[in-house]
Amino acid sequence: KGDTIWITSYRYLYRDKMIHDTVSVRDSIEVPVPVEVPGPVTNELTSLQAFQVWCGRILLVILVVYFGFKWLKNRLF
Repeated sequence: KGDTIWITSYRYLYRDKMIHDTVSVRDSIEVPVPVEVPGPVTNELTSLQAFQVWCGRILLVILVVYFGFKWLKNRLF
């Protein structure tokens, strides 16, 4: 009854439902322009990077074998 809190809460209760969005259908480019797509680019590893990859693979194999034997040793004995 004359309370400002009640008036403001009622005034802004449905404000989100009155907003209308517009969508533009017109394209901004009037004339289509062909675009050239370059071929695939391949980045090859250097010899140092290839060496590091192989060292990592060998280390992983060694770790898998080590922990596999350790697990089998604890499991069997």
